[in-house]
Amino acid sequence: MKRRGFPNKSRRELKHAHIEDVKAYYRAWRKYEYENHLPFRWVRMKDLFNPLLRLGVKIDRILSGRKLEILGDYREKNPKDGKRPHIYAVSHVGRYDFESAVEAVRDHAYFFYGDKEEAYRNFDGFLIECNGAVTLETGYYTDREGEIRFNEQCLEDRHIAQERAIALLNRGQNLFLYPEGAWNLTPNLLIQPLFFGFVQMVARTDADIIPVVIERFGKRYAVIIGRRIDFKRMTHGESCLPYMQDVFGTQGRDGNGDARALRRVCGNTFAMSGQECQSEQEGQTRCEGNDRTPDPEQEGQTHCVKNDRTLDPEMDRDRMVRYLRDAMATLKWMILEREPVCERKTIPDGYEEAYVEDIMSESEPYYTAKIIRYIRYRDRKHPSPDEVFLPLRALSKWRDLPASG
Repeated sequence: MKRRGFPNKSRRELKHAHIEDVKAYYRAWRKYEYENHLPFRWVRMKDLFNPLLRLGVKIDRILSGRKLEILGDYREKNPKDGKRPHIYAVSHVGRYDFESAVEAVRDHAYFFYGDKEEAYRNFDGFLIECNGAVTLETGYYTDREGEIRFNEQCLEDRHIAQERAIALLNRGQNLFLYPEGAWNLTPNLLIQPLFFGFVQMVARTDADIIPVVIERFGKRYAVIIGRRIDFKRMTHGESCLPYMQDVFGTQGRDGNGDARALRRVCGNTFAMSGQECQSEQEGQTRCEGNDRTPDPEQEGQTHCVKNDRTLDPEMDRDRMVRYLRDAMATLKWMILEREPVCERKTIPDGYEEAYVEDIMSESEPYYTAKIIRYIRYRDRKHPSPDEVFLPLRALSKWRDLPASG
């Protein structure tokens, strides 16, 4: 596609160029579009293309022997406040997340796509552009020595992608977002810590969020689509338990509704039914009423904001991220509960390594387990076991060195 005032390159030139030069070219292109306020092109045509894309994805799935199971779809068919743009927050489990989400959701939505690499110039990338995508570079890459490096020029590219996504949502278009940022290769996290870019998207648009959780069992993919989450109609203080009760009726295995189990999964997170707030010292607000739910971060106090459909991204960010992660983890737990129970002693040695190797066998050469550890969100408040014990390992290696002299 040619743009006036932009140094265009032909597809032939890009095909034979080094991949880093290709990435730099498209970063410059996205910056040019953003700074010149160029509109999204062929939006209506991309909507019409979606059924063909779903058909192609289904044919590819059947030919490759993959199976897709949609275990639940809790979206409202006719929401009272009319049609609004949706941010589909999808879990990240492997190579076929995009295809599984497209086939399960069925609505047209643009991809929020990071690190296209060879997809800039292959057929997969062509299909992504036909569907519509907001593209960015995370900035991490592997140099010739095999070390992970970071390109600071990509920080601007991330900002541009967020602004373009917000503009797209304000036009009424949906968005596929993968807030984990990278494939989940962890041994014990249902949902990895989430990037918080979606907070700005929700605060500056009329979009709501619909969690879409995928779990992978070999070539079988299980999907649950949750009910929408409208953060602008919520206030501080309550957990995600009411959301889960509303969707699932808190039905446990015994059918009696194990609300305590959901509380353990959800925690005390975000929303609270409207109560009047009064100012207190140090600029704090506190909800009055008999049904208030304690905020775990402030013992004896329950913080809230008025239910006026306004959000403060800085103040609400942590609670919104925690709420969405809790909701997605609960949906993932519901998928796992449908699986047969096995005894721990039946799990073979090296199971975790084999599981990760199976996932990574479907990836492109540039997308390695090593680079995934850099791309995913690293929560400084909750470091991983590897990060905690790294200094001890370093001390152990130092102690084992032979004495000098």
